[in-house]
Amino acid sequence: MFRLFCRWIMLVLMVLVATPGWTETRFHDDFNRPNADSPGNGWMIIPNQDECFQTDQKKPEKPGKKSKTPTTEAETDPRDLKSLVFAEISEEIKKKTEQMKKKSGEGSDPQSPTETHGATARIRDGMLFFQYAQLQNSQMVQQEFPKKVVRFSYDFTPLYAMGGLDDRAWIGVRIYYLDEDGLILGEIRNFYYHAVFDERENTPVIQTLLQQGVFDGSPRHVSVDAQKILQQQLRGLDQNRIAKTRISLEVASGICESSVEGYVDNVDIVMEDVVQPFRVTREMLMEMTDLSVTLFTKDRHAFPGNWKHALYDKYGQEKINGWVNEFPQEVRTDLGRLTDYLAQRHQVTGKDAWMAAYALTMLLQSL
Repeated sequence: MFRLFCRWIMLVLMVLVATPGWTETRFHDDFNRPNADSPGNGWMIIPNQDECFQTDQKKPEKPGKKSKTPTTEAETDPRDLKSLVFAEISEEIKKKTEQMKKKSGEGSDPQSPTETHGATARIRDGMLFFQYAQLQNSQMVQQEFPKKVVRFSYDFTPLYAMGGLDDRAWIGVRIYYLDEDGLILGEIRNFYYHAVFDERENTPVIQTLLQQGVFDGSPRHVSVDAQKILQQQLRGLDQNRIAKTRISLEVASGICESSVEGYVDNVDIVMEDVVQPFRVTREMLMEMTDLSVTLFTKDRHAFPGNWKHALYDKYGQEKINGWVNEFPQEVRTDLGRLTDYLAQRHQVTGKDAWMAAYALTMLLQSL
């Protein structure tokens, strides 16, 4: 028994040593709250921006998608093009006007059976309930977390979809990875769809996971190994830039007249809790460069050692060493490449970039 205990202790120590500074932060929501129009617990209802189309019309093409129909010389006539642009602008103004009227209540009939009331995403029966119905806006429920999400799981129940061979109902989650400025770096999509789903995009920064099935009221479970996807599929996403993660839950349809309902429950989120890398801003880099000039002038024989130790004292040895270790090997001994690297990485150009690169070349050689 004592040997077994000792082996267990050694195993624990090995795990701790193998993963220095790495811990997990968990977030769980079972939505076991009284019925309410607000999801609560930090979740926000956001209007879904996905377009829908009428069944008696052609499905609208996505922005930037070119038509496969050949273009004739008459179609490219500048006058025809001007008329087309004017028609599109007029249609956009018309849409905006109708939206404003709808918000203000102008022209609406309170007795109309198609008039919608209340939120389409709310707490019901101790779960997060979504409803997409005719003339209702699709809703997303979102929350941002100040760390990188590495695992995500939840239960969902696809209750009802309108049906038909062209049904475009779906229920699922989008995991957005953001930088410090809130810009989206990449996205993981996991959707359960009824018959047709258009967003099958897979790129170095977008990964789409799909499952097709019926909306029959049967509970289901999904688990997403986000860390594995980040490492193996999203190779175009710089994980060092991830500052936060946005989780977006939704039930919707690509058909305006469709009706879709579903539940989401037991959301479980695992976040990576690591020490944030040392980030050098342009201002910090110029301060470092000015300090190098001062110390070189003061005692050129001690340079760059005196500069290195001054940086250690101000920012910390581990942070400085970690920062310079990010410099690619090919730029370390090439002043021109290092200058270009600083311009791209820290937005330093011209004489400032050259001075910073020259000083850093000496610093890199001393480490």
